[in-house]
Amino acid sequence: AIAENKPFNYFYQAPQLIRHLMFGVEDRQIMMGAILGAYRVLWAHISIYLVKGYGFFIIIGSCFSLLIIFPLYGFFRIYYQRYIVVLAITLLLMGTFVLGNIYYTWFKILGGGCVIAGIYFLHFHSEYLKSWVIAGIFLGLAVNMHTGQAIVYPIIAIYFFYQYLSNYSTASFIKAITFTFTLTFVVVTAMLPWEIIKHYYFPNKSDLFRLHFLHGQSYSDSIFQTAINFFSDRYTFSQQLSHRTEQLVKALRFNDIQTWYSNIGVWNFKNYMLSWNKLQFRYITIMVYPLLIMLLVTVYVRKFFDNAWTKRREFNAELPRLNSLLGLSICCVVWGLLVMYTKSETISSSFVSQYATLFILMFLHCFIASYSRLGLVLIILYSCISFTKLYVYFSKVLVFSSVL
Repeated sequence: AIAENKPFNYFYQAPQLIRHLMFGVEDRQIMMGAILGAYRVLWAHISIYLVKGYGFFIIIGSCFSLLIIFPLYGFFRIYYQRYIVVLAITLLLMGTFVLGNIYYTWFKILGGGCVIAGIYFLHFHSEYLKSWVIAGIFLGLAVNMHTGQAIVYPIIAIYFFYQYLSNYSTASFIKAITFTFTLTFVVVTAMLPWEIIKHYYFPNKSDLFRLHFLHGQSYSDSIFQTAINFFSDRYTFSQQLSHRTEQLVKALRFNDIQTWYSNIGVWNFKNYMLSWNKLQFRYITIMVYPLLIMLLVTVYVRKFFDNAWTKRREFNAELPRLNSLLGLSICCVVWGLLVMYTKSETISSSFVSQYATLFILMFLHCFIASYSRLGLVLIILYSCISFTKLYVYFSKVLVFSSVL
């Protein structure tokens, strides 16, 4: 629509397309469309058929998604040796989470990378006002790539507000308030252009917001009135607490693992691998469980076999600071699951902060690979197996000729 100077809803007219999209264009963010639209205009002079193909779309989107390597490298290089960070990023790129995001060509994962870039400035250079401004720019870009990033912004702001006070004493309370307000102002300013366009040119249905946070309920045209009615009339506090707690428990996905395990020997190899790929792409806990098992094996096997393979390498005294950010990421995941009130189990488990998912996975990869030789071998072996099972699926789907 941007590239061809047509109304945003022009490509949403087909009934079959509307059924698949579920939401209107006003429910999506503009950054991805603006970038791809600009590239289509630039490349249209070379071949109009090329820029209208899905291959062009996925190539451009994949290149932008791969930009996550820069904030990840810049952040973790401070805590780990260069080869560990490069290896961890390489193995992360071989996994289901990153490859799945690249295949679907949305900017969720790049938005997560922008949040990590913003946290970099807040974590290492919080004493400067310009660092909070730069962080706000990155966080604002992330929201324009995927609105879901904003769910965890209150948690991030509160965390770094208290971190600033702890680092520079309570005498800096006014300064901490000023910095936090500046961060919020920059983020909101970055969000305003698209919000203004939506206000003037699109109906204020907020279908995506209602689905994720209001159980799909709609009482009036006003989203604020809907929220008031939702929290005061429709569902009591005890009902909401019960439902949100149940969402958190379901996010552990024990039932899905049991179903998947019970089908061993029933499904053929391809369906077995495809099912595991889908589970890992949809649910963060399914991705984390194998890494946690490797972590436990790496740490506790040293108690029984203390040798060169299991001996722990040199400990970095700065790692406790990184551990606190791991705790922040876990809190963001829990907060994201609790704050939603949705009918869909898939959405409630997958619609968590991409920043938190990226950070947790990268942390585990680095920690396991750097802990001992055994951990290094285990993480490489697991990543190769993970990439192989992905190849079973993607070799059938992403044949180069069919994509272009």
